[in-house]
Amino acid sequence: MDLTVAAVPAYFGSMGAEYRWLRRHADERGPTAADYERRDTIASLSMGVVSLLAPIVMPRVPRSVTPGKGRRAKALLGVAVGAATLASVADVMARRNDLEAGRLPGADDGRSAGDAGATEPNRERRRRTGRAARRVAGNAAVAAIMAGGTAVSTAWASKATAQRLSGHRVVGDLGTGPVALALAVLGWDFIYYWNHRFMHESRFMWAIHVVHHSSEHYNLSTALRQPVADAFGVFVPYGILSLLGVGPQLIETARGINLLYQFWIHTDTIATLGPVDGSSTPPRTTGSTTGATASTSTVTTAAS
Repeated sequence: MDLTVAAVPAYFGSMGAEYRWLRRHADERGPTAADYERRDTIASLSMGVVSLLAPIVMPRVPRSVTPGKGRRAKALLGVAVGAATLASVADVMARRNDLEAGRLPGADDGRSAGDAGATEPNRERRRRTGRAARRVAGNAAVAAIMAGGTAVSTAWASKATAQRLSGHRVVGDLGTGPVALALAVLGWDFIYYWNHRFMHESRFMWAIHVVHHSSEHYNLSTALRQPVADAFGVFVPYGILSLLGVGPQLIETARGINLLYQFWIHTDTIATLGPVDGSSTPPRTTGSTTGATASTSTVTTAAS
């Protein structure tokens, strides 16, 4: 059983406990970034539910467009190439008809350097053509990026599964003992670190991950604020652990353990774990929303 699915009752139970604790201590704490807000919480929980259901409801969508596997893969590649070509041609037309592109410095006659002598009707026609070409180029570029990105991400994911790479492992099967489990957990966390870093540093990956950081609150419900487009990202594959002899089932178990840990760090209610996290005294709390938000944003960036 998927550990993250089995833990769903614990997710909601702990969120309820956190909410009740915050309400009981609201007077002494004052407004903080950890508070629950109805619309924000509904958004977080809705995104969490959809992110869990999406792989179940639509498992065939990524597979159907995977190059070399899906029936619609050729059509997807054709759309990507065609849209990229159209975007390039339209961009050239937009530049050629952009009257401001060749304007001389200091010119005050309203005409571009390459447009001297053109009649006003011709200039207006070129302006309309340029505007239309820019719209076509923009829309075609978006289509090319979406189609091409989908083709790349699905192909990459299908080539890097644990089941596929396990047939090419460089060491023998480590079995299911504690050593193999420890290696799986540590390996998953190491790869997760780099994937999470890439999601913050790459614009393409950030476009997928940004929804997780779209809340102004930092409580346990925010942990469930997950994107539904992970299938279209290009990640360092966790399946490479199978090259080191870690079986696919252990890799899946390591995933569950890691995600359960990730849930618990999305809270400001627990100030310290004492010796466990190296803290001897709890940090000073503030009644200012601004101060709480500032300290929370640092934790969010570093740990979530």
